Amino acid sequence: MPPPYPVLLFTGQRIIDEAHQITGKVVDRISHATLASLTAKPVDDIVQALYNEHYIHLPVLDRNGAEREEFEFFYAPYLTMIHNIDFKTLTDQRRGTIFALDVPFTGEARYLRTRPTAIALKPPLGFIGENKVTLYVPKENHSLEGVQGAFDAILDNIDEHLKRSAESLSAWPMNFRGMVINAIDKRINQLKSTAQISAGLTFKPKRRPNAPDLTVLPVRKQIRPEPFNFQLPAEQQFYLAEEIYQHVVSVMQNMSLVMEYSPKAFADLGEEALRFHFLVQLNGQYEGEATGETFNGEGKSDIIIRQGGANVFIAECKIWEGVTAFTAAIDQLQRYVTWRDTKTALVIFNRNKGFSDVVQKAQEAVRAHPQYKSGPLVQGPARFRYVFRNANDPNREYALTLMLFNVPKPDDANG
Repeated sequence: MPPPYPVLLFTGQRIIDEAHQITGKVVDRISHATLASLTAKPVDDIVQALYNEHYIHLPVLDRNGAEREEFEFFYAPYLTMIHNIDFKTLTDQRRGTIFALDVPFTGEARYLRTRPTAIALKPPLGFIGENKVTLYVPKENHSLEGVQGAFDAILDNIDEHLKRSAESLSAWPMNFRGMVINAIDKRINQLKSTAQISAGLTFKPKRRPNAPDLTVLPVRKQIRPEPFNFQLPAEQQFYLAEEIYQHVVSVMQNMSLVMEYSPKAFADLGEEALRFHFLVQLNGQYEGEATGETFNGEGKSDIIIRQGGANVFIAECKIWEGVTAFTAAIDQLQRYVTWRDTKTALVIFNRNKGFSDVVQKAQEAVRAHPQYKSGPLVQGPARFRYVFRNANDPNREYALTLMLFNVPKPDDANG
């Protein structure tokens, strides 16, 4: 019996469509989750765990581990994919030596079948086995260079398809994160609303069949606070939804890009004046209930949203003055963070040369901070999202988005 016949690789469903299907399944799973499961850990931890669970492991070929063999058979099934082969009526009756190469790989085999979004290459032939793909080179007039070159060309073709598959997925992690966070917010709000309505009804709840007898007093255990306390007044249960947080950060980034594109207009401004431009843009997007100013400036450089007596969003605008001053800015944010679900942002303006070096030093300083937990999630060339522990309660965490922008000094801007 000859080895299995090859098939065309990378001709199935688009890999980005499969990725979106994964996201859809996760979102559907969240729509059936309990409040306890969605509030037992910080949202960032839940999202990261779900992403790790459904991570798309693209295959990586191990060329050094490849093994060859030869056999004799008809060339035709190993030159092109043929369905229902009848060798009696086969047009191409050539027969001879066929070289086979078993190439091991790591990753998931099914992504040798899915196709990248952009395709300009002819799909290669191969047989997908367990942790290996077998390639074939039928040759009538054998030569070492010819057979070696043919195998190298097929391997290069596969690697190029996998590279384009990775490029097709470049935006998927952020899309997955956004969709999952929105689904979690939606489900929590739904469950919270249902619980509030149920708690307000004057009728007693129905006892479940076979419910255990809880009349015996249990041993008291320490109660760990949860993000939502239904006994608090509604005005004290505010938190900033992830969707709004992302939009606020995007508005701030767009304003900073304006500064980068028009450096002369902002070259002489200090931190307080720079902050004022952010306040104008943000209050143009969101309207407060009474004052018309949802975003308030307190101190000289911070931007705060406060609801129910708690800070739900805090941002600091700072000019880069070195690692020590940068770390102090993180510490300043820490002092504002409450026990509640608080979102933060740190906007850094660089007026020195060597912006890439500043970006690197800032990331290193964040990871070296004692309250740093995880990250970054890279959201742009100089935009990074981290998870920090609350300094007053290590069981509570908050999001910190770091954005860095290059705004030259007056001399540099004019030059």
